[in-house]
Amino acid sequence: MKFLQDIFTIYKNLTNFLRLLYNTKISFWSWECGVAWFNTLPCQGRDRGFKSRRSRQDLKLKVLSYFRWGLFFLDNNMKFDKFTNVAIESAHKGAEVLLKYFNNIKKIEYKGRIDPVTIADKTSQKAIVDNIKQYFPLHDIIAEEKDENLSQNSNDYCWIIDPLDGTVNYVHGIPTFAISIGLKYKKEIISGVIYAPALKEMFVAQKGKGAYLNNKKITVSKIKEMVRALSVTGFPYYVKENPNRVIKNFKNIMLETQGLRRFGAASIDLGYVACGRFDFFWEEGLKPWDVAAGIVIIKEAGGKITDFYGDKDYLFGKTIVASNKILHKDIIKVLNETK
Repeated sequence: MKFLQDIFTIYKNLTNFLRLLYNTKISFWSWECGVAWFNTLPCQGRDRGFKSRRSRQDLKLKVLSYFRWGLFFLDNNMKFDKFTNVAIESAHKGAEVLLKYFNNIKKIEYKGRIDPVTIADKTSQKAIVDNIKQYFPLHDIIAEEKDENLSQNSNDYCWIIDPLDGTVNYVHGIPTFAISIGLKYKKEIISGVIYAPALKEMFVAQKGKGAYLNNKKITVSKIKEMVRALSVTGFPYYVKENPNRVIKNFKNIMLETQGLRRFGAASIDLGYVACGRFDFFWEEGLKPWDVAAGIVIIKEAGGKITDFYGDKDYLFGKTIVASNKILHKDIIKVLNETK
């Protein structure tokens, strides 16, 4: 029986490895194994009467490269627990849908005056939820696109999912959009994945294991002065009805920092703070699915997250600030200015 279990485990790992190669569209030409494989092919000179020469060095490189591929795969699976690996797998499922419909949307509906939803949002969510339920049928699920089939069992584990963050970008053909999947255990986010498939960037974090971008460990920036900081923000959908505080904060931060950007996808903003591209992010009016994955990624990258008042009401609250920790007090001060 143990022998059969071992065989099944090897088969499962191999299929997951092949799926990883396919889903991430990794080209062998960009890896050493591709070079090694190419070097073992017959040279064109053979057609002119020459023999190809396969040196021992080429063979060693080939073996070494395949070994490195194996280490990459094993490292990816040993680094994280089953929850995070399922989140990664589910993000790939959703990404297949998003890439299928990208620049091919025929119909756009609106949940509000300027809040679009498409078949890509709904189909991506179904693919993600179905995959998670396959492994954890009793876990609770909160997702952006409401679905009567979503689980609400008062379980300690709750998946918080945005199947398409940056829908406005998406419908306009802008590649800055992402899938965000966070797992909350009791009151804490313990695992998070942000996957921007058009940009080919995946941010992953698990409590106590660090934060990663495309399997490389990341940390927040070390910028110490606001005048040297590059910030990023977004506007809530209610900005047209209640613009005062949003515009005030936008102006005040702009005057204090080196620069300010608006990408239109909060999950990507958080990922970029985590890897040091931006020094801080702030926004109001976000939902739990916009920030859940980013919360653990920021924390594991060494950053800090609070609401606008320096407190912890940022997951289900109305405001959020994520920073490199060094600048946090200065940011809170600016955001609480009255003018």
